[in-house]
Amino acid sequence: MESIIIEIARVLHLTPDETKTVKGFTFYERLDQASQGRSRAEQELSEAQENHGEGPPFDPLLHKLEQLAHMRAEIDEQIRCLIVYARHFVRPRPYPLATLAKASRMSPSGIRLTSNDEDRMLEIARNIHRSDNSGRIAPPEDRAAAVELADDLADFRNQLDAANARPPQTFSGTATNDETRPSTPAGSAGS
Repeated sequence: MESIIIEIARVLHLTPDETKTVKGFTFYERLDQASQGRSRAEQELSEAQENHGEGPPFDPLLHKLEQLAHMRAEIDEQIRCLIVYARHFVRPRPYPLATLAKASRMSPSGIRLTSNDEDRMLEIARNIHRSDNSGRIAPPEDRAAAVELADDLADFRNQLDAANARPPQTFSGTATNDETRPSTPAGSAGS
């Protein structure tokens, strides 16, 4: 099983071909990235094998395919959300269909179909706290619920911090059009 894990890591993180690439900074940078990627992939697959519970035997290839398919589905959803945002929420006017089609490698008609999803429009309006450009889709007006949600999130994060023995984070008092963000102690990097 160890050999297939090593081979999967090598397939996922290909090294540059010495015969086709000049040995310069770019070559060694790509070689280093592949080496680091292989190490991470081997470690992740070995840990997944160790943590595999009951049921059919662990198959690292199928595990990685399922993981990548899940990641692709998440990325596809993010692309769809960005298309809806670009067509209905960007001001002063929406991005042209052809521009979005080129950037997303979709057809203009695919962009048009994707961008008219009202459920996504409602989710985006709710998350950015403003209406679409037409004013037809509006976020909920319940500010008290937004403040309560921010407080609940602060409590949740503080519980996680306590469980992980990290200092608790503090939050600003009320939610505004901007998302409520944790404050960071002076001199430390924000997350």
